[in-house]
Amino acid sequence: MDQFIEFLKHWLPTMQIVTVIVGTLAAFKQRNRLLNLFVLFLWYAILNEFFADYYGTEIQPGNNSIVYNVFYPVFFGVLFYLLHQSIKSRRFKQLIVFMYGSYFISMFIELFVLGVDYTLQRQSLPYIIAGTSLLVCFLYFFVELLREELVMHVERNMVFWIATAYFFYLLAYVPLKVEQNYYANSVRMASLFDVYFIMTLIMNLFLIIGFVWSSLWEEK
Repeated sequence: MDQFIEFLKHWLPTMQIVTVIVGTLAAFKQRNRLLNLFVLFLWYAILNEFFADYYGTEIQPGNNSIVYNVFYPVFFGVLFYLLHQSIKSRRFKQLIVFMYGSYFISMFIELFVLGVDYTLQRQSLPYIIAGTSLLVCFLYFFVELLREELVMHVERNMVFWIATAYFFYLLAYVPLKVEQNYYANSVRMASLFDVYFIMTLIMNLFLIIGFVWSSLWEEK
């Protein structure tokens, strides 16, 4: 198992680049506004990873928290926006706006009430709130799809693949953020991060399959 995790750590960056390239090709082929936005976000996410490594090595050795704390609002914003544009219920659209607003309120509380230093520590409470909210949104999105007459052709919907990929990712990572508050720097925490690498692999596989499959249907 340890060898597999080390293999993942070594090759995940390459797989993420492959995901972005496949997504870019799909975006050129499908010319879908939401897909274009998501692919731009993936490019930003890749560049952010490289910059985070550089920042944690050259600028502030051992700590790149600020880089991720800047990234998280964009990460959650893109996913909330995709769902807001894809879900049909007006009331739930309003709830999505409220959820994203709650995320910023929780950031304010963590920064100015709890006194968390975002240059030294990654956000925890806001991530848990936004991540849990997204899980609820994903479930509602899936339920809406099940009600549609074209549910048999759901594989043509790229947002479905994005929602599935990040549903499983957040389903694993949100509990990890909760555990992180209690088991930081422990052996248990290290084992929890193994789950993160596995779920990142699964997330990228779902995205690649979605890009390829939805593009094939576009050709037909």
